[in-house]
Amino acid sequence: MKKRYLVLPLFLAACASNPNKAEKLDTEMKKSEDMGGGVVLGLNEKDEMVMQKKVRLADYVKQLQYEVYGLEDNIYGSDDGNRGLWGVLEECQTNENSAEIGGEGTYVKMPEKARLTDREDQFQKIGLDEKKNLVAISTDYLKDRIRRFENYKATYKKRKDWYETQIKICNANVNRKNYKAKQAALDLSKYPQIVNTTSELDQYVCRYVKQGAKLNDLVKVALNKQWIMKEDYDQDQPVNSQRIVDSNQAERQNVIRVGGWALAYDSGAKFSELEAGTNPTLKSWMNDSADIVPGAKNCLRKGSNVWNN
Repeated sequence: MKKRYLVLPLFLAACASNPNKAEKLDTEMKKSEDMGGGVVLGLNEKDEMVMQKKVRLADYVKQLQYEVYGLEDNIYGSDDGNRGLWGVLEECQTNENSAEIGGEGTYVKMPEKARLTDREDQFQKIGLDEKKNLVAISTDYLKDRIRRFENYKATYKKRKDWYETQIKICNANVNRKNYKAKQAALDLSKYPQIVNTTSELDQYVCRYVKQGAKLNDLVKVALNKQWIMKEDYDQDQPVNSQRIVDSNQAERQNVIRVGGWALAYDSGAKFSELEAGTNPTLKSWMNDSADIVPGAKNCLRKGSNVWNN
């Protein structure tokens, strides 16, 4: 019996406790000094020195929600065209993986847009209110809502820091790759020309050059004829990585030099990529000395040092 009498009052006390019922608070302070912003220094009812901050609950909830939704839009973007940090990172990763600066040219999967507030403020009831107006109602315990949004805020702050860090890392990688690509374009010594300028080579290339010709076909013949040596090339760079300007100041990218020839393709490809099936298409070509190329009237109609296509 003693055990039953001991447990029962505790059980009743727990049932009587309601965390959502407004508690009466004694906020009066003695010898108080206002510090502004709702902050007061003074003595409490026990004459203890304390600092007390008091705000209207409506103001606090409004500000808390404003901060949470602001962080959410800052991270994931909004309907007004702002793509947020998520969009900035997506664009940066696309640039980082661009084939133009040595990337794979494929889309990099982004983290899911995990909006924490998507399920907030869903209406629970619809009907007529006291004034016979048709209304929709959503009811939420205030204490629960405050704690939930405080957790949202803390989570979003961490996510914001994460995205900002990833963007900095990505931008650094893009800058590094851009620098390497520019250096590679300037340092032509890294990309050897095919030095055999015999009639056989000129005749072959003159027959080869036409819209739609494939880089792999040229490379296979050049390797077989030993016009180029695979070990002479930087295996981490495309075979056709040069940028060349003709006498009319027209620039072409993704160029390979073959003796006196310059051949520009629609994309670059490393040896390993050619072997795996990548096969860029020829777009333009020219020769330094068209007058000595057999059959030049058929393949170099614009003369020397001018892009043909």
